[in-house]
Amino acid sequence: MDASIFQGLGPRMQVHELGMMRSEIAAAHGVLLDAVPVALAVLNEFWQVLFTNARFNALLDLREPLSILGLRLGEMSGCANAGTSLSGCGTSLSCPQCSVFKIAYRADRDAGASVSMVLPVVGAVTVDVGMGLGTPVGVPLRVCSFSPA
Repeated sequence: MDASIFQGLGPRMQVHELGMMRSEIAAAHGVLLDAVPVALAVLNEFWQVLFTNARFNALLDLREPLSILGLRLGEMSGCANAGTSLSGCGTSLSCPQCSVFKIAYRADRDAGASVSMVLPVVGAVTVDVGMGLGTPVGVPLRVCSFSPA
């Protein structure tokens, strides 16, 4: 794995930018994403959560979905390594060995990539990561689906 990929993970979008992108996704795709019978999270190019559908919010018992806006997968799932680097999930020395990190990095090249992980609030789940949705501004986004392992 190329160490240069870490450089793109340090920065994060500002809250107002995240909010605007979330609004665009909700307006363009929200009804469809909420109708999908799978828990979904949409991530930006910095792997920050932009949007979660109703099934995801129920799975994590999120009463306020905006509470995870801008978090990365490891931060959202309680990964111990997410806090060992100032830049958060995806930037610690342990991240290249992380199966979630590997699968998210490969998602733009490999179709049907998936990995199992543990979310503290729900237990073992399988995460499928793929490239998909674009916002009206045309940025490609990662779409992660979560299902019981």
